[in-house]
Formats: sequence, structure tokens, C-alpha cells
Amino acid sequence: MNVTLYAYNLLKKRVRGKDILDVDCFENDFVKCIEVLSKQNKKIKSYKLINKNKIIYIDRYEYFEDSHILFLVFKSAEYGLIRKVVNTETMEEQKNKKKGKRDGDEETTCAVIKFDTKENSKEAVCLLQVNAHGVTLNKIFEYLNIKIIAIHNSYNDNIKYKVNHFNIISNDFLKALEKVDKIKTVKLVIDSELTGNSEFKDYANDNEDISNEFDIIYKPSNKIGIGKNTVKRFFDQYGREGADIKKIRVDTNAADGNPLSFDTEKMKEKEYVTVTDTLSKEPNVDELKVQMIEKIKRY
Repeated sequence: MNVTLYAYNLLKKRVRGKDILDVDCFENDFVKCIEVLSKQNKKIKSYKLINKNKIIYIDRYEYFEDSHILFLVFKSAEYGLIRKVVNTETMEEQKNKKKGKRDGDEETTCAVIKFDTKENSKEAVCLLQVNAHGVTLNKIFEYLNIKIIAIHNSYNDNIKYKVNHFNIISNDFLKALEKVDKIKTVKLVIDSELTGNSEFKDYANDNEDISNEFDIIYKPSNKIGIGKNTVKRFFDQYGREGADIKKIRVDTNAADGNPLSFDTEKMKEKEYVTVTDTLSKEPNVDELKVQMIEKIKRY
């Protein structure tokens, strides 16, 4: 079976606050937290994702110290989907086979991380297995960031940090930019924390049904439209260390006058591997591990 992998840059950022300390080595601390978390029993290490009837937990990991590579296997299950089960030959309902409210199909999602070897680096790269029924990298780090802070709280060491992720963008983004005739709007997606103290940020923090991401929309100051170099400057800032821009969307007219839009989410870097599948039609994890590790060595 064919498996798609998405590529991301990772960046560790210290949580702001009085007396909050940073870690000496991102790689060592992150791997140690993964080790601690993986040893916990499933009930303790599992986590219910915000605004979703889905749980996630780390199933296992492998750390290759010499190559600074960490392979992770996550399990997830979505519950609350209760449908009638029917025999497809008789069309009769099979009541004894219906899921309960807390039952869910277990899914596997794999990720591999390669840490930057520079001294005091806060960065890494990541490849994630695309699994429509599993979990995204956003949800994986929603889980890991909370658990890592909890682990450090248990040590009472005042260390708090979160790991942010950014799509590694293919050259298609800049190629598409060169083909446009007129840029009508540019939308930047940023974290609400960057807006300072405001009631808008408070709404995002206090209400689970509101995203903590804000959109900033730039419009042209004249009929010519926004310049391509302006977009390129935004693009240069995207994914840098300390970057605040999480996504860029460009709305344009193409050279033929037809409307066109593209963004850094749709044009992220992809890798493709082929592995055998299991009886449950999932990729063979051991084969996937070998190929994901080989792929990430190129980054």
C-alpha cells in the first residue's frame, strides 16, 4: 500500500512567565519526556483531544542516539459514532454488534523526528504518516505539549516549553506566485498570543469552541495589487526560528484573469513510500519505520 508523509519543521519555545526556566538541551529533554510518558499505563498517558470525541496516547518509541532520530507510534480512537450494524446479505440489523458510546476503532499514526545537531538548537524536522482516521501533527502536539508540561510540573523544576510545528513548503508555492497577475489579498494565520492583552484573545482562551488562531488579512493600497516581493518577505519569515506566521494564503487573479488561491497548507512538502499492509488494512509499522527513517535523513 502507498503511504503519504507530510514534512514539518519543529521549534521549541519556552512558555512565557515569571521564573519559568528553559531546558539545557531540547533533544535530551524531549526524548526523556517521551520515555517517561511511554512507560505510564494506557489510562494515565491517554488524553482526550479538545473539541473531539477522540483519545490519543503514545504506544511506543525508538530513539537512535547516534543519528539523533526519534521514531514514535501513536494510537487513537474516536468514540460516540453509533451506527446500525446490518448483515449485508439479509439486511437484518445486528444489534449485538453495535458499538457502545465509549467504543471506538483503534488507529495507528507514526511520526519520525530528526533533531538539529547544532549546540543549543531548538529545532528539528518531522515526517508524519498521513492517516485520515488517525491524528494530525497539530493534535499530536496538543497532546505532547500538555503531557511534557505535566511531567516537568511533577519535577517542580519550573521548566515549561511547547513545541510548535510549521509545514515545510515545496517550491510549488513560489512557482505559483510567479504565475499570478494580480494579488488581491494576503491572509496570515497567527497565534492569538501575539495580539497582546485584548478581549479577542480572552474569547479564544476562555471558549473551547473558538480557535486560538487569528487571521490577519492584508488588502492592496492601490489598483495594482499587493506586490509579489511583499508575499516573498512573508514567506521568508514563515517557519523561521521564532516565527509567528503559521500559514499564508494568497488570493489572486491569474494571468488569464481567472481567480486563483493557494496557501502554505496545500503546498506542503510530501514524501511517498510503499509498504505491505496488515489484515486491518493499516501499513506495516516495522516497514514504515525503516522507510520513514531513511526519508528523514535527507532533511
